[in-house]
Amino acid sequence: MRRSLAEPELSERDRALLLTNLSLVNRESGQLVSAEELLNQAIAIHTRIFSQDDGRLLLARAALAELFLMEKRYDDAQPMLEDLLAAFEKWPDQWPPEIGTLLGDLGVVLRIQGKTGAAIELFQRAIALHESELGPDHPLLLRPLVNLASAEAQSGNLEAAAAIFRRAVAIAEQKLGPDHPAYSGVLLNFAAFLRNTGHKREAKSLEARSREARRDNARREGMDLVVDVSAFQLK
Repeated sequence: MRRSLAEPELSERDRALLLTNLSLVNRESGQLVSAEELLNQAIAIHTRIFSQDDGRLLLARAALAELFLMEKRYDDAQPMLEDLLAAFEKWPDQWPPEIGTLLGDLGVVLRIQGKTGAAIELFQRAIALHESELGPDHPLLLRPLVNLASAEAQSGNLEAAAAIFRRAVAIAEQKLGPDHPAYSGVLLNFAAFLRNTGHKREAKSLEARSREARRDNARREGMDLVVDVSAFQLK
C-alpha cells in the first residue's frame, strides 16, 4: 500500500483513499501516531478537493475522532464528534450506522466527564438506531451496549447493568465467537463488573474464557494467519 502511494500518476482522490486505508491498518496494529499522521494527510487532501460536507471528508474526520478516543484525548474528540454528528444528521437516512457510532462515542466522552445521565441517553439513542437499521443482535451494538452497561453501573443501576452486559456477551458469542478480537474484551468488561459487585466465581469463569480466546488468537497470529482488516472497520 505504501508503494502505491509513491506512484507519480496517482490521483489526489486515490492518494487520500490509500492514506485513509493505511491509517486504519496502522490503527488496528496499535500504531496510533502513524495512523494519525496518515489521516491528517488524507483530510488535508479531502479538504482541498471536496466540500466540507462531503461524505469522504466526514468519514476521514470521524476516523480521526476515533483515534482521539483511543488516545484518551477527550477534549480534542468532543468538538469534532459534535460537529460530525451535526453534519451527518443532515442526512439521517443516508448515514444511520455512522450517526449511531458518533452518538456512542460522544457518550463515552460525557461519561468520562462525569455526565453519566447525558451519556446514558446517547448510548440508548445509539442502540435504538443500530437496532432499527441492523437488527437486535448485530455486532455493531456491542460497544454502545458495553458502554451503557458501564454507565448504568456507575449510576448504581446494577440490575440493569448486569442485564445489558449479558445481552452483549450473548451477541459476542453468537455473532463473533472466540476467534474475533472483540470477543474477549466484552467478556473482560463483564467480568470486571461481576468482581466489583461480589460475583467472583462467575467473574473468574469469564476471565478464564477470555484468556483462552486470547491465547488461541495469539497462536493463530503466530502461524501467520492473514487477517482481513476491513472486517474490523465500521461500515
